[in-house]
Amino acid sequence: AQSLIAKDEMFAVLLADDFIEATVNPLTALLNCARLTGQTTRSVEQVPADRISSYGIVSPKKWHQGKAEIEAIVEKPAIAEAPSDFGVIGRYVLPARIFNVLEQTPADKKGEIQLTDAIKTLLQKEGAHAVQLEGQRFDCGHHEGFVMANLHVAMKDPQLRIKISDYLNAIA
Repeated sequence: AQSLIAKDEMFAVLLADDFIEATVNPLTALLNCARLTGQTTRSVEQVPADRISSYGIVSPKKWHQGKAEIEAIVEKPAIAEAPSDFGVIGRYVLPARIFNVLEQTPADKKGEIQLTDAIKTLLQKEGAHAVQLEGQRFDCGHHEGFVMANLHVAMKDPQLRIKISDYLNAIA
């Protein structure tokens, strides 16, 4: 992808396991913040306490209109060590210079270079911002989230709603 992105451009990374339904387009909100600040920008949402250890958690400075500068990111902390309850979700706007940082990022224990580690390096060098998700997100990387996302969409269709309700009643 590096060869497709100009050195002064920013680009979006959208992880496919997040299904988001929102009134405000989350990517538009990220792009607007990134253009304004020129910095890495990530989508975040408040996560329940029992899920904090499953997310990268940001330490935001002061929230203003759903945006905040990020002080730090703690990857999958214990609840007691979490700086907030704002978890990073799979939407990022990154500057092209992330590729240079990735080249300098050491591999982890599995031998993989992690985007999160490169983003932390950029955060330390030049800052980053978080944008709160305005909408509903389903984590389709887990069976429950995948099923719930499909039911959420299907139940909006009047004909499917009846068929699904009948089916669920039949198997319950």
